[in-house]
Amino acid sequence: PECTITFLRRKFATRVISNFDEVMNATEKIFHEDKWNIRTVSFDGPSMEAQFLTVQSSMVFVSVSGTGSHLGMFLPDGGTSIEILYNNIAAVKNKFICDVSPNMNCLAVKSRCSDVEYLNCKKAANTEVDIESLKETFERVKIDISNKCDEAMEIEI
Repeated sequence: PECTITFLRRKFATRVISNFDEVMNATEKIFHEDKWNIRTVSFDGPSMEAQFLTVQSSMVFVSVSGTGSHLGMFLPDGGTSIEILYNNIAAVKNKFICDVSPNMNCLAVKSRCSDVEYLNCKKAANTEVDIESLKETFERVKIDISNKCDEAMEIEI
């Protein structure tokens, strides 16, 4: 796969990213070189096969914690799953998926609930990504994934 970063964007569910434009701007600043392909997808409708192929063609898969984030297990060897954790939880919730996928890196980005009436954020309509946490995570990913992408691009040529 080329150097593709795929964001799974929820449209009709809980925990929709309320500061998505800010997230994308930060992402584009870090991954500004031509080799990076940043895309946004929604899995509200596509078949399971289409979802699998989308993830399989990514080197980085970013998703809010939940069912969609489990698709990270279909990343290619050396891919990275980034889980946006709600309510500033600091540990990867998909740890068990990461344990059975040893060739995949699992990282987390903090976020907070935009809807104050929900204490645990699980049923909240919106979540706000902590941009500093996102930047720190992406800087780590860029260093690791960049070499893998370069190697994959050389093989394709």
